Amino acid sequence: SPAGAALSVDCLRREGTVWRFPPRPVWPLRLVQLQVTLMYVAAVGHKLRGTTWLAGTAASYPVRIPDMVRFTLPSAVAGSVPVAHVLTWGTLAIEAAIPVLVWNRRTRPWVLGLGVVLHLGIDLTLRAGLFSWVVLVSYLDFVPPETMTTWFERCRAARPRPARAALAEPSVPGRPRSPGGGPS
Repeated sequence: SPAGAALSVDCLRREGTVWRFPPRPVWPLRLVQLQVTLMYVAAVGHKLRGTTWLAGTAASYPVRIPDMVRFTLPSAVAGSVPVAHVLTWGTLAIEAAIPVLVWNRRTRPWVLGLGVVLHLGIDLTLRAGLFSWVVLVSYLDFVPPETMTTWFERCRAARPRPARAALAEPSVPGRPRSPGGGPS
């Protein structure tokens, strides 16, 4: 995978700019996409073998362990059986839907949006390290190249530029200025 072809220090040294998007082989991208898909298949398969996931109570356990939570949830939420069912089965549903629906261009934004909500919710409530953020970054592999190019070009256009007026020499009264902005 030519990781240094764009948005990299290698590209900056070689081309003088990082804002270049040459065509690249698609197979490394497909391998990462398959890895994300298999991660969800394995997670769902493992969870379906556990009794707490099938019973709908698995999500209630980590939110009641003080060392796992970022902040203490109210006991009405942490101890609620209906909330535990919604969180547990909702997690299973999203994780089962992603590997199937992410391959369809029409359903991809919706299922990845659900994945974003799931992983931001995990990161907001639990201390799970960088896992949620790594998964969220891996979702970028499913964004079409033309969309990513458009986003990067917008970022490039929106970045602050150094003020050229501060670099120009100050004008002296009575002295004409050249068309380039400096003294003539």
